[in-house]
Amino acid sequence: MKIKYLLILLIFSCSTGKLKRVNVEGYQYSSTIFKYFLPDLPLWANFSQAAQCQRNFRGKVFDFKRLEMDTSFDYKELVQFQYLYNIEYNRLLQSLGDDSPSVKEEEKLFYNVLANIRTGIYAFNPPKYKVVNIIWIDPYLEDRKDFLRMIDSDALIKGHPVFVSLCLSHQEVVDLIKKNDLQNKDIRILSFEAFSLYGVSQESQKAMKFDFSQFFEKNQKLILYNPKEFVPNEFFGDFEKVK
Repeated sequence: MKIKYLLILLIFSCSTGKLKRVNVEGYQYSSTIFKYFLPDLPLWANFSQAAQCQRNFRGKVFDFKRLEMDTSFDYKELVQFQYLYNIEYNRLLQSLGDDSPSVKEEEKLFYNVLANIRTGIYAFNPPKYKVVNIIWIDPYLEDRKDFLRMIDSDALIKGHPVFVSLCLSHQEVVDLIKKNDLQNKDIRILSFEAFSLYGVSQESQKAMKFDFSQFFEKNQKLILYNPKEFVPNEFFGDFEKVK
């Protein structure tokens, strides 16, 4: 059988002893969308040095320079594109189970996200409150008691809360919020999928960063909650204080 007619291969998985479907459309078809992707991180490198954690989900990282050239998106829109794409990509992977998405599925996802960003549908909507509590949740998750103390403190009351994670995916943070019955707190989420290798001027950076100054107004007070009392290198912006 010629490969152009072969859509799915069955291979033996030594780890599970089961047959696993592998989609091979990508071997014979090419798509213009893949020029916007930077190479995937290997599994061992999908690690946060600041948080000292191995991530479960490998997000897609985009070449902002190429994407900006063809879409005319500004920095905020590029970040929102990457963030929303990864959220939807993760959902797609979960819906497929052990299967890999086809090229057509990834193309459909890409253009759906593109349309959303063009119409102002974003994954992260910054709160407009005067005081915003940027809560780096990873250190709090090292000890369940620390996390419970944090959510019972003024972190979720005196200022609009934003949960930021360098370890957990967006969906994992959503699950954490549900598990702790925090849905009524209107907690905004910034997970590692929103962090980029590019700065606002499209300069390349040595590490994945998020520029808070581009998403919040100058008159807003950003309070960073981190029990270790330092600002991670991945966080770029002006924080009034660290608590």
